[in-house]
Amino acid sequence: MRTHYRIALVGVFLVLTFGLCIHWGATDNRTWPSSADAETIAENPAAYDGERVLLFGTVQSVDADANRATMVSGGVLELEVRDFEKNVEPGGIVQVYGELDQKSSVQYAENTVVVNNSAGAEQYKLAVSAIAVLLAAGLFLWYWRIDWWNLSFEVRHG
Repeated sequence: MRTHYRIALVGVFLVLTFGLCIHWGATDNRTWPSSADAETIAENPAAYDGERVLLFGTVQSVDADANRATMVSGGVLELEVRDFEKNVEPGGIVQVYGELDQKSSVQYAENTVVVNNSAGAEQYKLAVSAIAVLLAAGLFLWYWRIDWWNLSFEVRHG
């Protein structure tokens, strides 16, 4: 392929990438439900009644029979989440999207995502990641060797 074709192709890809960045910047605010976070809501809770917000929080207690949970968001806002149908234990971290009510003390969950099912989930994720890194490094060193004098990698022969 000739050099000027390569340059033209790189230029086309750069223009397309720039166009995608402009599109994302123009539409990003439409994809998020609200810019309110726990600290902002805690300052004036009544102002956010009826708004749909996305909050992250730590589950304090769960009432599975009533589909309710109590969570603390941002360390400053404690609220009761109703229609909470996910299986999570106290101490688990969740994301809840839904409408606030009763001076932002109640949130009706429309969508809930469990980030950590339990306190041990974080350690499990780290351990699995460490094992994956060790396996990938071992496989890499099985086929390649380090040349310390030239600071490079060489293919193993045999």
